[in-house]
Amino acid sequence: KQWYQRRVRGGVVVWDHGEREDGKDSIARQVFPAAHWPELRVLVCVVKKEKKGIPSSEGMKRTVVTSGLFSRRLENVPQRLESLTAAIRDRDFPTFAGIVMRDSSEMH
Repeated sequence: KQWYQRRVRGGVVVWDHGEREDGKDSIARQVFPAAHWPELRVLVCVVKKEKKGIPSSEGMKRTVVTSGLFSRRLENVPQRLESLTAAIRDRDFPTFAGIVMRDSSEMH
């Protein structure tokens, strides 16, 4: 399984899900260098300094167990990842933004 992840290595990376229960084989690898689309930026806004009541990893564990919609979302990931990769490759911002916004809406 592969998922797009935050920019942790510069450029655009893919998160390889891995198979191990402990997650130690879950790694990010770069698929496009930062120079590929230098105008693309990621903005992170911190709205609270306080620690969240439920950490993200715990929240995801709860989602997997309790959300009937989450498994449906996962079914769309391979096609969405392919489309997103093509949009990044082609520097097609309208398509890129549409995919990202649909994915974000499904997560929240």
